[in-house]
Amino acid sequence: MSERAGNGQHSAPGTRLAAAYRRQGEAEKAERLEQRLADDYTPPVRAEARFGAGVRLLGYALGPPEPRPGSEVELVYYWQALRPMAEDYSVFVHFVRDGTTRFQHDHEPLHGRYPTSRWQDGERLRERYRVRLPRDLPPGEYEVRLGLWDPRTGKRLRVEESALPHLGDRVRLVTVRLLPPA
Repeated sequence: MSERAGNGQHSAPGTRLAAAYRRQGEAEKAERLEQRLADDYTPPVRAEARFGAGVRLLGYALGPPEPRPGSEVELVYYWQALRPMAEDYSVFVHFVRDGTTRFQHDHEPLHGRYPTSRWQDGERLRERYRVRLPRDLPPGEYEVRLGLWDPRTGKRLRVEESALPHLGDRVRLVTVRLLPPA
């Protein structure tokens, strides 16, 4: 069980329910629910990075792997809250070619329906975004970079730890090949 927020979900309701099952002596129900939560919030591509002291990227999914200009790309991020946060951060995604950001998409987590200031310690989140690539985006290889920033101040959260290549305040998730228009 998880709560939906737009095209995303968070694990807090399911975690609370599993704890209630345990308190009621229903360990088998709690274990099944906990396994389901683990399955639902385990990313297909593990790629951990900690942003500041409060947020960990657990991984992602991206498809299709070779999009075309004008097509939609689906990005799915898996997050974990490491501590309560007072700030409402936004996510930025950059498509970078030859060191230049050629396309970017900024958004509030879970379409603004579950801001980071409401995230609970240890909670996992899965968010899904579809972005349409510009029709005039030249074919070639693009690095997909991701980070978090405070839209009130413009300040980005620093990458404190990462298994991914990182550049101070963003990580490189993957390199995608943009095919020529069909």
